[in-house]
Amino acid sequence: MSPHSHLLAVHLADPVRRTDRPAPRWGLAARAGVVCLATAISAVLATPAAGAAVVAPSGTGEAAAAEVLIHGFLLQGSTYTLVDVPGATATIPGAVNARGLIAGAYTDANGGRHGFLRTKQGVTTTVDVPGAAGTYPIDLNDRDQLVGIYFDQAGAIHGFLRTGNAFSTVTVPGALQTLPMGINDRGDIVGTYVDSGLVQHGFVCRDGIITTVDYPGAQQSGVVKINDKGVKLGVHRDAAGVSHGFLLANGVFTILDVPGAIAISTSGLNNAGTVVGTHTDSARVQHGFVRKGGVFTTVDPPGGVSPQLTGVNDRDQIVGHYLTPRAGTAGSPQRGDAGRNLQLRALPVPGLQQLDHFGDALGPLLGASFGGVDPA
Repeated sequence: MSPHSHLLAVHLADPVRRTDRPAPRWGLAARAGVVCLATAISAVLATPAAGAAVVAPSGTGEAAAAEVLIHGFLLQGSTYTLVDVPGATATIPGAVNARGLIAGAYTDANGGRHGFLRTKQGVTTTVDVPGAAGTYPIDLNDRDQLVGIYFDQAGAIHGFLRTGNAFSTVTVPGALQTLPMGINDRGDIVGTYVDSGLVQHGFVCRDGIITTVDYPGAQQSGVVKINDKGVKLGVHRDAAGVSHGFLLANGVFTILDVPGAIAISTSGLNNAGTVVGTHTDSARVQHGFVRKGGVFTTVDPPGGVSPQLTGVNDRDQIVGHYLTPRAGTAGSPQRGDAGRNLQLRALPVPGLQQLDHFGDALGPLLGASFGGVDPA
């Protein structure tokens, strides 16, 4: 693979294969003696390491000037409940646990980016990594531990773990980027990292020991969730550059392709094996999906476009977000506007191609332009 190739993109126009099927038992590589470093975060954050990607948070008021709004929602059965942080221009729930606690990120009226927790009673609390320029929780478990990413004041991306009120940085040693994406009740952390050769891999961090997860024959791989049974949910790009979801259970990979879709992004997994995510149809229209018992169901919230489902708990409560036009603006939001609304600009870094966003759940947080691929 060329060092200038894009990393795992999810908005692809190539046709995908349409069957769930097992793959060979290979692609796992335990990194003997390598541990997942978790160091306490102080208010003074480190400057980016050489070769690390740097992203500049937008200036005041950029999000407020956007023509679309991003609304979060909770779906239970056929009932939608709006999940919007008061005063926010974008609310992106990432996960919901068994107690109904929702974690996610929002953009305030001044363009600031913060994490949040929302109780089932609707009480919202801001969650920010100390000293960070932006905080983006992605997943939480039933012990209320959070994982996600944050930007330091120099614009470098880091992974974090929050236990109680204590924050730690999560790092795969030697990686240019570490993005924690999921955590189960045992405290196992999964995500993606980029190595020195600019190849993207999935990882599992269990008891401090890292196992790399690469789908067999894939150009790029990543793991987005892990349930309490140890089943992993991920995304990979195959040798032809086509994106697919996958499950990994007991060493066996199973591809997840929504029938008729040209792109898929997997985002949520519960202990019953229910999967949620996003797919793009042949007309390039984006939809949410739920896979339960091997059956795919399309989910399109009323009143919005470009829905993205990001999390599901053991009560089959689903969280996600969708776009609507801002009052007084012309036209309707198009696919890809979610990222542009958040206005994060990637800066050139010598020797490092701009990274594609990892999964639709994370893409809107980082901005569509971060991937170097305009999905519109």
